[in-house]
Amino acid sequence: MGAISDVSLLEKRLSELEGRLMELQHKLNLHEELLKAISQIGSSLSLSQVVTNVLDNVHSLLRAKCTALFLIERGTEELMLVGGRGIRVSFGDKLHYKCGEGIVGKAFESGTPIVAVGDEASGWLKGVYDELGASDWVVAMPLVIDEAAIGVLCVEGDDSARLSYNSVTPFIKLLAESAAAAVRNARLYEDLNARTAQLATLYEIGSALTSVLNLDRVLNLIVDSVTRLIGAEICSLMLLDPTKRYLRIRVAKGLPRSVVERTVIEVGEGISGWVAQHGQPLLIKDIESHPMFGKKSDSKYTTKSLLSVPLKVRGEVIGVLNVNNKVPRGVFVEEDANLLMLFATQAAIAIENAHLYQEVERLAITDGLTGLYEHRYFQEALENEIKRGLRYRHPTSLMMIDIDHFKRFNDSYGHQAGDEVLRRLAEIFKSQAREQDIVARYGGEEFAIILPVTPKEGALAAAARLRRAVELTTFNIRGMALHVTVSIGVASCPQDAQTREELISRADQALYAAKSGGRNAICYFDDKGQLQMLER
Repeated sequence: MGAISDVSLLEKRLSELEGRLMELQHKLNLHEELLKAISQIGSSLSLSQVVTNVLDNVHSLLRAKCTALFLIERGTEELMLVGGRGIRVSFGDKLHYKCGEGIVGKAFESGTPIVAVGDEASGWLKGVYDELGASDWVVAMPLVIDEAAIGVLCVEGDDSARLSYNSVTPFIKLLAESAAAAVRNARLYEDLNARTAQLATLYEIGSALTSVLNLDRVLNLIVDSVTRLIGAEICSLMLLDPTKRYLRIRVAKGLPRSVVERTVIEVGEGISGWVAQHGQPLLIKDIESHPMFGKKSDSKYTTKSLLSVPLKVRGEVIGVLNVNNKVPRGVFVEEDANLLMLFATQAAIAIENAHLYQEVERLAITDGLTGLYEHRYFQEALENEIKRGLRYRHPTSLMMIDIDHFKRFNDSYGHQAGDEVLRRLAEIFKSQAREQDIVARYGGEEFAIILPVTPKEGALAAAARLRRAVELTTFNIRGMALHVTVSIGVASCPQDAQTREELISRADQALYAAKSGGRNAICYFDDKGQLQMLER
């Protein structure tokens, strides 16, 4: 009997040892799989691949019912579901948690794991609980890196799970630590690549800006480049008017034409006005709650986030650059503001260079005394207008104007007084002309006005108004009230001439007739080619 008892005890002992060995082997296998999972989680620098690796390895290793990974959206306080196993992907757009909301938000806010068991685990994943059914436990483990939470890893289990909630938490913690490091590294890598691409784009844009000197082309290039560089759907470029009191939109992308045309902002008013007044950038994450924004944002402002930076040259503000609607539905962050400020420096210099080039071009084709177009530009413009008129069968008219007795005026009152009269007459001519008309100083005391798409009758009416305006003007010079008059010759193409030379010659003949006929008059050719004087 004693031998049998000893054998039974030995068998029992062996059975216990076998059970212990199997338990140890199970733990060894689990730890080996854990090490393999940790290795795979950190094996990629692609954020999307990291998310996949985390979910696949955690879900498989723990035989979880549901595994979900939430990451904080940059620039916001919301956690977004970036992936899951055991839930339908179509629910992903519903799963946003604010800091402190539910066990997901609470785990993120506290930076410590939260375990929910039994009824407490019910409905933890808002909006999809019915799809998941009942659960035994849920562990929400924060992803913490450098003492800051960047997300939450959630694991849900039931009787089929590999471990109970009592023993699973340390494993989830290790996996979450690996996931946090992998996410951080992937984001750093993506940020580095994005920064490199942005700097390359910035260099490319800078080279393009320096090669363009036409102001309109520069402004459009700036707006197009900003939307590509920053990733924004809407961009507006505002420049200060000559008084430096108001901002007007010069070029915009993503805004209705009516908004562009009617928007005028006083310096100091609203967001753009504040930026212009202080010369500092302004990053607004929520437009509607910001005191500078005077109305609720409409459907155009889908993200409610706006970034506004000044355009400065030599420390002086010349305009403001605004972007909003971060793509895709994101929020602008400090990195965006820094990049846009760097770009704005280049953009402002390009605008200034285009302004200077425009001014040089203007000076090259304008008369220094009167500010009117000079003789060479007049000849080129008349040639072009005649060709255009003949091509499209539109009449082109020409007025030649001469100041009556101007030599006598200069002899009597001096050349300085004569120069003042020339300047004042130029202002009258410009004020009487239409936007499309071209007013030029032909030479000495002679002027010329090209009237595109204007028949002779219209040109004679315009000449009559101009002659009368000069006649009624008093020139107050050095305390003297002086008056001058003008004589005008009118000719039209194709009625009187077919070429530039012929049209100038016919208008000159009409001018000579007006001066010979007593001055302060208007002459023209009638339908029979006979010179006639317009009745006053």
